[in-house]
Amino acid sequence: EGDTAERTVLKQFFMNNYCSLGVDAGVALQFHGLREEMPELCASRLGNKLWYGLAGVKAMFNTLPLVDEVLELEVDGAPVMLPKQIEGIIILNVPSYAGGSDLWGATHPTEHFKTPAMDDEMLEVVGIKGTLHMGVIQVSLSNAFRVAQGRHIRIRFKNDQQPLPFQVDGEPHNQAPCEISIEYHEQAAMLAAPSADAGEVLSLQQDITETFL
Repeated sequence: EGDTAERTVLKQFFMNNYCSLGVDAGVALQFHGLREEMPELCASRLGNKLWYGLAGVKAMFNTLPLVDEVLELEVDGAPVMLPKQIEGIIILNVPSYAGGSDLWGATHPTEHFKTPAMDDEMLEVVGIKGTLHMGVIQVSLSNAFRVAQGRHIRIRFKNDQQPLPFQVDGEPHNQAPCEISIEYHEQAAMLAAPSADAGEVLSLQQDITETFL
C-alpha cells in the first residue's frame, strides 16, 4: 500500500480561434491576474489595451525558456523542427489573431503551404520571437515565423520540470509539463458581413478543434 499509482489526468478544451504556449500566453496570464485582482481597472476597452500593453512591456524583462529548448512538435504524425530563438508558438484556426493581426501573411504559389481558410480543417503553427515582435506584427510591419500546417498537432514537453504559460482563446493558465494534442472536432455556423452583391448575411463554416492535455 506504500506505492501510489501514477495517474494520467486528461483535460479537454474546445478551441475556436487559437491557442499558444510561451511569451504571448504569459502576457495574457499577467493581464488575467490583474483583471481578477482589480476588475475596476479593466472596465473599459481602452483601459484593457493599456494594461495589456504594459503587461507586454513587463514581459520583455521576464525570462522564459526558448520554445525549442523545452518543447517538441509533431504535425500529422511527423516531427517538426522548431525555429531557434523563438519564445512562443501559436496554433491558429482562423486567419487573424489578437484583434485582427495577420500572423501567417500572404501565401505565394511557390510555397509548399496552402492558403489558410476557416473551413479547411487545417491548423497553422507559427512562432514569435518575443513581445517586441508581437508589437511589430500588430502594426502590420511583420509576420510570425511559419512553422507548419496540418490537421493534427501534438506538442510534448521535453522534461517534467519547466512549466509554460498556455492559453486557449484568451483563457490563460500556467501549464505543467504534459502532452498537448489538437485535432479537428466539428464545424459551427458563423455570421459574416453582407456580401458585396447582396444584402444577405453570409453564414460561414468555422472549424472547432479539440485540445487534449
